[in-house]
Amino acid sequence: MRKTSYILAAALITAGFAAPGFLAAHQGATGIVKQRMNNFKHSQKQLKTVPQAVNKADYDAVRKTAEWLAEWAARMTEQFPEGSMNPPTEASPAIWQDFEDFTAKAEIFRQKSTALGIAAQSGDASAVMSAFQEVAQSCSSCHKLYRIKSR
Repeated sequence: MRKTSYILAAALITAGFAAPGFLAAHQGATGIVKQRMNNFKHSQKQLKTVPQAVNKADYDAVRKTAEWLAEWAARMTEQFPEGSMNPPTEASPAIWQDFEDFTAKAEIFRQKSTALGIAAQSGDASAVMSAFQEVAQSCSSCHKLYRIKSR
């Protein structure tokens, strides 16, 4: 039963990033826009590994993923300098209209990612999956406000 819930969680995470054009959106991106798009894509890949790692009881892999996510969250806002709306960015202009809120959401993502790492150290699958869902929720809440679905 537990394995099914992990697979379901992975599917939900994947679906959250699978908006039309997500993979093709990187074509033609340059500079800071390309860097941040690549980091978000890597973040997605990292998140997908968590349920699989939990199924294998590989909590060290989860911890390493959580560390990478927290580090990315800590530098995320630096990759959104004013004026970096070059196509094919998926960043909404709302980011710069309320950069304080965007920064707060990046900090929440960092905190949730850090909590995932702490949960991984416990070796408790249920705690890890709960923390994982919190990380995923922080991603989704930001995407709803600050990501353009397609250009």
